[in-house]
Amino acid sequence: MKRLVVSGGRGISFARIMKRYSNILKEIFPIWLATPNNLMSYEIKETFEYLFFDEASQIPMHEFLPVLYQNGKERMVICGDAKQLPPSVFFQNRVKEMSECLFLPNALEESMAVGFPRISLGVHYRSSKQNIAVSNEWFYENSLETFAAPEGMTDIQLVKVNGVYDRGNQRTNSIDAQKAIDMVREYIGSVSKVSSIGILTMNVQQQKLIMMLLKKDMELQKQLDIRKIEIKVLSLEMAQGSEFDLVIFSLGYGKDKDGIMPYQFGPLSHFGGEKRLNVAFSHARKKMAVISSLSKEDLQQLREEKEGVRMLKQILMKYII
Repeated sequence: MKRLVVSGGRGISFARIMKRYSNILKEIFPIWLATPNNLMSYEIKETFEYLFFDEASQIPMHEFLPVLYQNGKERMVICGDAKQLPPSVFFQNRVKEMSECLFLPNALEESMAVGFPRISLGVHYRSSKQNIAVSNEWFYENSLETFAAPEGMTDIQLVKVNGVYDRGNQRTNSIDAQKAIDMVREYIGSVSKVSSIGILTMNVQQQKLIMMLLKKDMELQKQLDIRKIEIKVLSLEMAQGSEFDLVIFSLGYGKDKDGIMPYQFGPLSHFGGEKRLNVAFSHARKKMAVISSLSKEDLQQLREEKEGVRMLKQILMKYII
């Protein structure tokens, strides 16, 4: 082990070091941070006295069970939010279209199903009372204790655009996407103390379009660098675990070029689709804006058979429009 320290581990892989010297490393470093897959790949023989699974709703059972089997006799704390998105085959890039997304069994929900003791945390630290109001009412039965927003950073803003949704292969809304870029430019010039901006989209196609527009806007990139503002464009599947001072939610959906409203709203129309809305409305620390091509009249025409679509309609009409 001393030779490895002196040589910087030259000539031996990290996995091999872990397998051979895990007992020594555990004495030196009693607390380890690793994904379930990484932990099992080390092939260590010793078990841990305590296991903490964070974001357990995002841990598939085929990753959770091997760790449970090896360390099942010790104490575990399984942390997560069942109201957020579980892992999906789309998230793992095994299917091409988001609309075909299937949720996988996850460590959190399966542990709840077998009756593990539960403790609910009642304080929401990330968002102000105004920004978390949607999620607090629709997903947490107003059980979350929250804090008032800083001055000048309140409420959820609706930005209405006359966008056209391409229901074909593109599945994008170019006017909606360009507005997201324009809003970034407006905010960095007017809102103080914003260090991070997240643009969230309902699908990967809209995410890629916005990323392309952002990359082409060299002047905006320069301004973001000067102000040291971090910006990310994420589909909702990729947004969990992230938080931003400002969230711009590019809804995307609207009438097509023939003026016809879509009857399907991608994954929002599927089982568990409403959880995507919780992700969208619970990741802003200071300010949130929703870009929508849907008018009040459009929303009134929406079919409400699916929970996600019904919730979208009622949320927009109650809180924003």
